[in-house]
Amino acid sequence: MKTERKTTFFMALSVRFVNIVVLLPGVVFLKLEPHVPILVNIGIVFCFGVFLRIPWKDLIEGMHKAVADAVGVFLTILMVGVVVGTWTMCGTVPVVIYYGLMLFSPQWFLISIMVLCFVMAFVTGSSWTTAGTIGVAFMGVGISLGIPVGLTAGCIISGAMCGDKQSPLGAATNLTAAIS
Repeated sequence: MKTERKTTFFMALSVRFVNIVVLLPGVVFLKLEPHVPILVNIGIVFCFGVFLRIPWKDLIEGMHKAVADAVGVFLTILMVGVVVGTWTMCGTVPVVIYYGLMLFSPQWFLISIMVLCFVMAFVTGSSWTTAGTIGVAFMGVGISLGIPVGLTAGCIISGAMCGDKQSPLGAATNLTAAIS
C-alpha cells in the first residue's frame, strides 16, 4: 500500500483557487444554480484526495465530519426561510407598515429602525430574517415618510448585521466556530 503524500500550503491554496474559478463563473456568468458548480468542486477535492493517496474511507469520513459539524448552521439557515415565509404569509409585514406609519416620526425614524433591527437580529440571531421581514416593512414606512431609500436600507442593514454579529445565536458566528 502506498503512503499518503504530504500536502503543502501551495497545493491547498491551488485547490481553493480552482474551486473559486469553477464556482464564480458558473454562478455569476453562466447563471447556473450553485448546486452544479459545488458538485464539480466536490469532485475536484476528491480527485485531489486521490492524488494525495488518501484512502477513500478517510475522504468520506472527512466529508461526513464536516457536514455533521455544520448541521446546526444549516438548520439555522433553514429557519430563516421559514420565519420570512411565515411572516409574509400571515400578514406581519403589512401590520408593521400600518403601525409604523402611525408611530414613527421622520426625525427619529432612521435611528429607531436601526435599533429595532439590531434588537430583532440579536434575538433571532439572523440578519437575513430581520432584513427580510421587518426590514421590508420599514422600507415601506420609510418611502411613505419621504425618507431616502438608501438611508433607510443602510440603517436596516447596519442594525441587522450588528445585531447578528453580537448575537450568540448568529449563523455566521456559529458557522465560523463550527468550521474552526
